[in-house]
Amino acid sequence: DLHSFPTRRSSDLVLMVTGKITLLAVMAAASGLSAIALGVLLGTLAKTQEQAAPLGATITVILAAIGGVWIPVFAMPHTMQTIAKISPMNWGLQGFYDILLRDGGCSAIAPEIGLLLAFSAICFCISIYYEKFKKSVWAIDVRSIISGQETENINQTDTIKQNIINIVYNYLF
Repeated sequence: DLHSFPTRRSSDLVLMVTGKITLLAVMAAASGLSAIALGVLLGTLAKTQEQAAPLGATITVILAAIGGVWIPVFAMPHTMQTIAKISPMNWGLQGFYDILLRDGGCSAIAPEIGLLLAFSAICFCISIYYEKFKKSVWAIDVRSIISGQETENINQTDTIKQNIINIVYNYLF
């Protein structure tokens, strides 16, 4: 008899988001920013769009797989559970879990927000520094030295060396 089975009310299947919209928006913004930062980094490192597209897709699939998006982290072997903690997708997912399933507030999502913002900052900084290196005049001169082409005079070589030293010093300090 079909009527003997317990039935679910439609309210049992609804996630309550009342009062959580701000937290969800902050979590979505941090997750989105980290995705944008990773995209900018990949776009900066790739020489062509044809290189960037499959690289981005591959990295996304890997981060999703190890981050618990496809398979819940608790169902993974212990080693994979540890590895999942390095995935930005895991941080975002855990933040949304904290809000929606664990009824957490600002303090509950603060660690995930911090990790996502740090990841974004690192990706953006690497992109900026790489782009500076790639487009700067001294980088072109360094490439010509490495390739064996001689510079026009000794002063130009000294200037290039000094520029390299200054840039490395400014990056480190």
